Amino acid sequence: MRILRIGAVFVLAAIASSAWAADVSVGGVSIALPAPAGFCELSAGQPLDNRALTTIGGLIEKMGNRLLGASADCRQLADWRAAKRPLLDDYATFQVRVTDIDRVVASPKAFIHEACATMRAQEREATLNAAPDFKSKIEGALTNVKMNSLEFVGVLAEDDTACYAAHILKARAQSGADKTQIRVLSVSVVKSKAIRVTRHAVYRDADATSALLAKLQDTVAAVYAANE
Repeated sequence: MRILRIGAVFVLAAIASSAWAADVSVGGVSIALPAPAGFCELSAGQPLDNRALTTIGGLIEKMGNRLLGASADCRQLADWRAAKRPLLDDYATFQVRVTDIDRVVASPKAFIHEACATMRAQEREATLNAAPDFKSKIEGALTNVKMNSLEFVGVLAEDDTACYAAHILKARAQSGADKTQIRVLSVSVVKSKAIRVTRHAVYRDADATSALLAKLQDTVAAVYAANE
């Protein structure tokens, strides 16, 4: 399982703003990326935001991806700015794999189903996580995850518009407290480009993770609608 410098993920807690250009170019194709409902976007034009985007972008690039944009819960953002909270727990990113930037996906449905098949193969390799149901997959990942690491939960859902999977991340915050976070991700194809969207939140239980998945599905639907 890939070990990450998870502490860098929580840098979003320290730096944020409320706007960034929703239109990005991926391999010469303009794509609109609307923020999730209730989220405010980070802006590269704001110095502190830019530092966060640079840090998170660097972490993502180590995974072979490129950051297209990031946003966070607006209420948490306001409280953070007022020094009422040390961290932003709920945030989202738009990403593209570097190898997919110039790729034109001829068959979106086939690409999405192949992505799911690849992730299911990863599930089978991690035999402890190869559980038949949603709750068991998460419980298996929670058992296996180590400090400052990421554990694959598995595929959570699949349809013709996206493949959805999740990871459990565990890290120690600057305050010294341990934090377990759930990251739900989607792989979809917009205007022939393979786009990844992630939602991050503090892990609470399987029901909360199911609700987070539903929110991510809403965001994916909004991305498709914005690019019709």
